[in-house]
Amino acid sequence: MKFHAIVRIQDKELSQILYRALLPEARSQPEGELELKIEDESIIIEMRASKISTLRAMLTSHIRMVASALALLKELP
Repeated sequence: MKFHAIVRIQDKELSQILYRALLPEARSQPEGELELKIEDESIIIEMRASKISTLRAMLTSHIRMVASALALLKELP
């Protein structure tokens, strides 16, 4: 069985920044699959895994990366 989750962030400028920041991670997933897409003014982060624990770990990791990027962007002038 495959499990999947989709995270959509609707902000044109932020979507481009997050896409570039997460792309290296998408290419190096040891378990599960990570796909990044830009659609309209959104970034779509789609994760798939054969185990729910792997999907949970991927979700946690990528949500933290997004939160870190957002916090960093708030600090920039």
